[in-house]
Amino acid sequence: MTAAPASFAPDLNAPRPRSGSTMWRLGRGGWFGLVTIVVVSLACLLTLPWTLVKQVEPGYDAAAKKGLSAPQTALYERQNRAALRLPPSWYPTDDQRFITGYDRAAQDAARRAVADRTGQIYDPQVTPPTPQVTAEQVDQHRPSFWLGTDHLGRSVLARVLVGGAISLGIGLA
Repeated sequence: MTAAPASFAPDLNAPRPRSGSTMWRLGRGGWFGLVTIVVVSLACLLTLPWTLVKQVEPGYDAAAKKGLSAPQTALYERQNRAALRLPPSWYPTDDQRFITGYDRAAQDAARRAVADRTGQIYDPQVTPPTPQVTAEQVDQHRPSFWLGTDHLGRSVLARVLVGGAISLGIGLA
């Protein structure tokens, strides 16, 4: 029987590992990553009732109260044709096409709100659109999308939250 080479012999002078779990011994980067994952997970999962529950679209409350069919959609798939491709609300812009988009979206939202209050049924296909709104009402309903909208006028934030929740569900399954 031959002796094992010296390089394979255990080093008896090496420091011994500390007893107990080393799982909780994270550096700053590890703790930052862990906290980030927990916050993002909670944000995605806790906003699911807000983004997935189907609700009557704004402007159709009067129709729903009268027993007429009113479209019900979840927030993440709700389309606002007047708010196509708007930039985030925090992004400064002087571009006229974005300002025009904000104005169209605000007019549409104001008309829906006035229709809900007065008991009218809002129909954007009617020309001229009913009911008529004032400039103050339009200013109150300026759209504010934290991450902007996509090419169909859907909120990017709502879609990111739903996508994150779906990804977390797949990852945990």
